[in-house]
Amino acid sequence: MGKNTSYKAYNAIDVLKLILAILVVVIHSGVDKTVISPVLRTAVPLFFIISSYFFFRKNKELQSKQQKNHALLRLLKRNLMLYLFWAVIQLPIVMYARGYYQGLSPNGLWHALRDILMGSGFTGAWYIPALAVGIAVVFWAGEKIPSIWLVILTLPLYIVCCLLTNYYNLFDANGIVLKIGEGYRTLTGGLYIYTGFPVALFWVSVGKVLAEKKCTVKTAVLWIVTGVSGALLVWERYAVVRWGLSITDDCYFGLILLCPVVFLLVSRSKLVLHTQFRIREMSVLIYVTHGCCGRIVAFVLNRIPDFWGQAYVKVGLMFLLSVGIGQIVIYLREKRNIKILKYAY
Repeated sequence: MGKNTSYKAYNAIDVLKLILAILVVVIHSGVDKTVISPVLRTAVPLFFIISSYFFFRKNKELQSKQQKNHALLRLLKRNLMLYLFWAVIQLPIVMYARGYYQGLSPNGLWHALRDILMGSGFTGAWYIPALAVGIAVVFWAGEKIPSIWLVILTLPLYIVCCLLTNYYNLFDANGIVLKIGEGYRTLTGGLYIYTGFPVALFWVSVGKVLAEKKCTVKTAVLWIVTGVSGALLVWERYAVVRWGLSITDDCYFGLILLCPVVFLLVSRSKLVLHTQFRIREMSVLIYVTHGCCGRIVAFVLNRIPDFWGQAYVKVGLMFLLSVGIGQIVIYLREKRNIKILKYAY
């Protein structure tokens, strides 16, 4: 097979998605994230923006409402099947890791099935249903409300997510912000608002605006904004750690400006790829398998004496194992024509 040179306009975004998948691996690896957290936390917002951008960009080109509804249904089906496929495949490992096998009681299987129904069937799984719900809500709301207003109206939800994570300790236990978080957990059976569709709504709305409105800001200005917003994010992280504001490291105010600008910069790149490595597919496969790979690697490492750099070795092994599984899945789907694997990525 000859060298595959791709001149597609969005090669840089595919590379970005692969980098973001690696960042997600690091997030769930157990590595000390104190210093690199601001970089890591760009991953999920950028994933939301990218997915939303491509959906609404294609949707804008469709002529009839029927075509647009069909495109939405296709996306919802694809996300549902992707989620269910990997939730079922990883079920034995997830049940073992979460202690659901203890006593071999039916309760263990019920807890596992409940996790799947609630969108937490495997590590990082919440993103897939959150994206589907987020795009569906923004799609329907967008028929009545201008896109920029969707960003404005969903911004308070993201602000609440910031307050319930990195600014949690600012508030009294009986305050309205904490009650919002508790109310959401009650309604959803224990899920957190910052790992659900409410946090997706803002980023999906941003992606919709970027897909529909042409940005005329000069690239040099975008670089300046990236540098300033990146510096502000680092300062925000320092303040959160310095004053002990956080209950969990997740949503930052600094991401509101940084992530859209980073996306715009990357989307303007004219990167040329000389590779047969299936970057777009691999970014998906790394994301959906990294948690399972992490549990396998941890199972092995926990049975040998601790050594210096063990956490970094774990990251590397998680990544390599995810890539290996991804390559096998792509090979079996494309070379052996195992049709069910079309739902794997």
